[in-house]
Amino acid sequence: MRDATEVHYITETEEVLRVGSTFVERSVEEGGWELSDIPVLALGARYWLEQDDRVTFQLFHLEPCFLPWGDGFRVEQTNRTVSVAGATSALWGVLHLANGVRTVGEIIETASHTADATSRLIGVLISTGVFDRSGRAVLHFIHHCSKRGVLPDGRLSRSQVSELLTEGVEYGPRVSPAPPDAPLARSLLDITRSRRSPRGFSVRDVEFSTLTSMLWLGTGVTGLVTRDNAPFPLRAYPSPGALYSVRILLVAERVLGLEPGIYEYLPSRNELAPRSLDSPLASALSLTLPEQRLELDGFSFVICLVGSLPRIQKKYGQGAYRSLAMEAGHISANLILSATALGIAARPVDSLIERNTNVFLGLCAPDEQFMLSLWVGWPRA
Repeated sequence: MRDATEVHYITETEEVLRVGSTFVERSVEEGGWELSDIPVLALGARYWLEQDDRVTFQLFHLEPCFLPWGDGFRVEQTNRTVSVAGATSALWGVLHLANGVRTVGEIIETASHTADATSRLIGVLISTGVFDRSGRAVLHFIHHCSKRGVLPDGRLSRSQVSELLTEGVEYGPRVSPAPPDAPLARSLLDITRSRRSPRGFSVRDVEFSTLTSMLWLGTGVTGLVTRDNAPFPLRAYPSPGALYSVRILLVAERVLGLEPGIYEYLPSRNELAPRSLDSPLASALSLTLPEQRLELDGFSFVICLVGSLPRIQKKYGQGAYRSLAMEAGHISANLILSATALGIAARPVDSLIERNTNVFLGLCAPDEQFMLSLWVGWPRA
C-alpha cells in the first residue's frame, strides 16, 4: 500500500501554493470483519493490471487534514494506492463475487480458492479501504465526496463570486404579487405545534393571495447588503455562499386568479414568471408513484425545488451536492411553516418519477435536477 500525501499551504490572503508530496509504502495485514459483512468495491476506486501482473487499486481521495501553519493553515490530503501481487487469480475471483449482495461468508463458501486464502485477501482489501463492508457504500461515498476539501472547489476570485451572485434568469411577462399587508396573528409556537403532513387534500381552490403570501414569507427578500459597491438582496432562507442555487418552480392547478401552468418564483423581484402555459397541462399526479396518488389527489399547487448544479459547482466544486440539498431543505422548511401559518397544509415528497419530472418541468438535464417537491392545498377533514 502506498500513501501519497499532498501538502498545500493556505494563508489568510487565500493564496494557495502546492509544496509537494510525501510517500509512504508499507505492507498491510488483514483487518477485522464479520461473516455477515457485505463487502463491495469502494465507490470511486479504479483498478488496472500492471505489466508485472500486479493489480493496482487507486482509491478515491481521502478526507484532508487542516493543520495550523503561520497566519493560516495547511491542508494535507492523502491519495492511497494499493497493489496486490502473487494472488491475482484469487483476487479476480473475490472481485467477481463481491457484488454488494453476498456476505463475506457466502463469498468464502463460493470462491474457488481455499477459505483461508480468500478470508485473508478479503481482510486486506477491507483494511486498506479497497472494500467497503458497511452495506451502505453509496451513502458513505456521497457523504465523503461532499465533505469540504475532498474535491477541489472552484477557486473563484472575489470579483468572480460577485458576478456569480448577480447572474439571473429572464423570462417573459410576469405576475407580480403584493406581499401580505398585515402581520400574521399566529405565534411561532402555535405554528410549529400545529404543522402536519396531510394524508389527503380536499378538492378546493386556494386564493392567489394565499399562494403568494406563502412564497413571500418563506423565500422572499428580507434585506439588502452591499458587495463590491452593488446592492445584493438577501432572502428568508440561508443559502451556501448566498448563491441561491435552488430554483423555485410552481405547478398551479387550483389557484383562484392564476392560470394553470408552470411558473418560476423569482424571490428577488417577488414575481411569478410563466414557463409553460401554451398547451393543456397534464396533472402533476402523473409524476407520482401509484401508491401516492390517493393521498395527493385534490392538491391545489405543487412547489418543485430544482438544483442548479453548474451554479453551485462554480464556487464549491463537484463536492457541493450536500450544500445544494441543505439549501433545498431550508426552503422546504420555511415554506411548510408559512403554509401552516396561512391555514393550508404542505406535504414534502421526494420520490417522484424523476426522469418524467425533469421533462414535465422543462429542465435542462443534467445541469438542472429536481430535488424535492411540496404538495399544497386544503387538508382533507
